[in-house]
Amino acid sequence: MKKERTTILIFGSLFGQLSTSEQAELQQWLDASPENVALLNRFEREQIMEALVVHRNIDTSSGLIKLKDAIRNAKPRKIPLFRFSIAASIFFVIGVALYYLLTPAQLKNTPILQTTPADVALIKIDTFPQLRLSNGSTINLDSTSDTIVELDDLIIRRTGRNELEYSHTNPNPHTHSDILYNTIIIPGGKPWKLITPDASTIWVNVQTVFSYPIITGEFDRVVSLRGEGYFNVAKATWNGKSIPYTVNAEGCEINVTGTRFNVNSYSSDSIKTVLLEGTVSVTSKGQRAKIKPGQAAVFEKTKNALKKQNVDTSNVTRWISGSMIFPDDPLSHVFDVIERVHGVQITVHENFIMTTRSVKLIGEINAEMPLDKLLLTLGAMYNFDYKITGKQVYIIGKKDK
Repeated sequence: MKKERTTILIFGSLFGQLSTSEQAELQQWLDASPENVALLNRFEREQIMEALVVHRNIDTSSGLIKLKDAIRNAKPRKIPLFRFSIAASIFFVIGVALYYLLTPAQLKNTPILQTTPADVALIKIDTFPQLRLSNGSTINLDSTSDTIVELDDLIIRRTGRNELEYSHTNPNPHTHSDILYNTIIIPGGKPWKLITPDASTIWVNVQTVFSYPIITGEFDRVVSLRGEGYFNVAKATWNGKSIPYTVNAEGCEINVTGTRFNVNSYSSDSIKTVLLEGTVSVTSKGQRAKIKPGQAAVFEKTKNALKKQNVDTSNVTRWISGSMIFPDDPLSHVFDVIERVHGVQITVHENFIMTTRSVKLIGEINAEMPLDKLLLTLGAMYNFDYKITGKQVYIIGKKDK
């Protein structure tokens, strides 16, 4: 089938204007290839509109001309929707679609490009770990194969149970005109280890969204984080110039070159950056703090204040190995951590709320401990009963005998 004809059928389908024979013609095209189904699905999700915003180099003029030529040559009865009296805005969208269909060599690998870090604040954390590629497609990491191909020269390998590693097949991969991004989304369960294309290693904790560039070279490395991540940033240079690394964490900007640090933005009250090696500069709301190893920069959202403090770094990254560390935390915070790790929602009965604020826990809990066993242990320690219903957990204080 000619691609001009395919475009007309696709948009006729989107607007509900296909005849019975045209529907059969479109179905025959869909049955011919899974890629055809994926293309129609992309248009139905209106991602073609995203292309208008994200891909700056699309020129729709040639596509529009070809569309008009196709319409002139088609039988009028088969294209009632696309007469030339149609609004110019519709032609603009159709031009973009036709441009995509008629230039596969240029856009086949990057049809809808993510050229900026994802807005991690808006991304919903689902029930399974997933990876969003630069073209907008999503991969379920629970069911993926060992190897994922991103672009022409970039390979993503599943190197362990919860590990992903990027590698380039091209020895000189620094030629793309745009910075492209991937986003990893981790729900409950175990943290993931990620080796990004610049050779940095990032551990992504549960209930976390992390967006990062997959194109290396002269571009500044800018990533976005919501949740918690531990960063071992590789030093990178381009023509003798050091390439900076910046983490945007919900209002805080952390600037580094090569260093090891942990960022935690789980709390609705604060964002905490702890430095283990190197130097880090943290900026937020016009304030700036430069910290050394063994120090933390804490931005208190309610007070709009950024401060430095000395910290014990020995337990900062214990979560990487599946441990939940509570140095001296109220039980309410313990429940918050259990919610993140096990992907549940805990509701505390009013007769036990004050206890969660006043009682504190000091110790370490294995994150892989089954939820019912964990609650049974804590309940015996702090005198409460519990009930698990699906993803809901109800806590109620025991009555004193």
